[in-house]
Amino acid sequence: MIPVEWKKIVLGEYLEVIRGASPRPKGDPRYFGGSIPWITIKDVNAEKGKYLTKTAEGVTQAGAEKSRLIPVGGLILSNSASVCIPKILKKQGCIHDGFVTFPDLENNFSVDYFYHLFNWMRPEVIQDNKQGVTQVNLNLDIVKAFKIPIPPYEEQKEISFKLDKLLQQVEIIQKSLDNASTILKHFRQSVLTAGLCGKLTEEWREVSHIDVVEFLSELKIKRENLLNKKIAKDFEQIENEIGTDFPDSWSVMPLGKISTYITSGSRGWSKFYSKNNKGAYFVRSAEINNNILRLDEAIHVTLPKKVEGKRSLIEKGDLLITITGANVGKCAVVTETIPEAYVSQSVSLIKALDSRISKYLHLWLLSESSGGKQIIDMAYGMGRPVLSLPQIYSVKVPLPPIEEQNVIIKRIEKLFSFADQIEKRIIDTQKRVNNLTQSILAKAFRGELTAEWREQNPDLISGENSAEALLEKIKAERVAKQISKSKKKKKTNKKTAA
Repeated sequence: MIPVEWKKIVLGEYLEVIRGASPRPKGDPRYFGGSIPWITIKDVNAEKGKYLTKTAEGVTQAGAEKSRLIPVGGLILSNSASVCIPKILKKQGCIHDGFVTFPDLENNFSVDYFYHLFNWMRPEVIQDNKQGVTQVNLNLDIVKAFKIPIPPYEEQKEISFKLDKLLQQVEIIQKSLDNASTILKHFRQSVLTAGLCGKLTEEWREVSHIDVVEFLSELKIKRENLLNKKIAKDFEQIENEIGTDFPDSWSVMPLGKISTYITSGSRGWSKFYSKNNKGAYFVRSAEINNNILRLDEAIHVTLPKKVEGKRSLIEKGDLLITITGANVGKCAVVTETIPEAYVSQSVSLIKALDSRISKYLHLWLLSESSGGKQIIDMAYGMGRPVLSLPQIYSVKVPLPPIEEQNVIIKRIEKLFSFADQIEKRIIDTQKRVNNLTQSILAKAFRGELTAEWREQNPDLISGENSAEALLEKIKAERVAKQISKSKKKKKTNKKTAA
């Protein structure tokens, strides 16, 4: 329901809607590289605000003539229903064919009002015009058919003023919550750093007096047996910096020396892909999401009995690291027994000599100032995000006694649990704040935000200031414009015939 002083209209009956145009071919120096701002969807998505203040590209005068020039402060609406008001260095700008604009909007309505109106309508517009799963493509007919509430002009300005103020406050809250999430991320990394350099267990060491020598001797004997059986393999070590001092009771070891073996998936397994989602899981880098192994969307492989690569079978206690692509360096530990699964070529499998140290190793590899830093430095050190098995083998690990590892893990997990509880509250609050934006917009376009204002300003919403008078004026102007166009067309036709 809208106030009685308002009117509901079909947008196309009161506003001209025109689509942008793109100079072709793209990148042609005749059209591109000029000083006239060239507004694209990328620019709107990058700024994500009311006003667009910069563009990545410009067009020449020739390019502008093949595009659609819009005035400073004109409103644009994208195919995907995002909306903004370009204000680029006080210049006119050009829009490509992914936008529509409204050339006579600011002569008759408040541009700011329509900006907020389209943002309020956006969820419903997207839902009603989805093509496939996510794509939205608004054409001129869809936009012209929008049914929208129109208050008197002065009330449009009052609504815009109130919304600007309220939504700015919401934005401040959102930024504060985002900052809190960032602080929690830094807190977790600080906890990892403190735990993995022995700070969290200083008092424990003073009373326990346990060193790692005996435990290392057990691991060494075990690895030598595996080397003799040609199960384990040594790589030439790559030098890298560990960068922190550790307690004397610990020992710094390369990851490969405390692993049964380090390997990656075999090539050519695409021929084994299962067509019926049966068989073993095939773990790609996508399955190591947020440093946790997730098999929900993993593909399956049906393997013949004699196939090379069975040593890439994943078992409880194994560590998995992505070694190629954008997610390089992400790491997961397998904490439970899982169904038959193998790593792909983009994932490295690390089998610890003793599964009891896997959790500790996982924490070390997650630390952005410790093992994680070594991984990233090596992956990007040569300009490409790729990790080799010798690089993973060479990651330096400060190894405490197994008893101290257990204490470190418990204390880190306790502090992480505390951070998780706070984060859950932040996420819940963020959801409520996000819903608050739509709630405020809904109140505005039901007339609730300006109910008191209407009572106090009856002269600004009645008579010649009423919404009805505004719409009648616009209709009359459109009819007159159409008659003028028809007369010009007739004159042109007469001249042509003569």
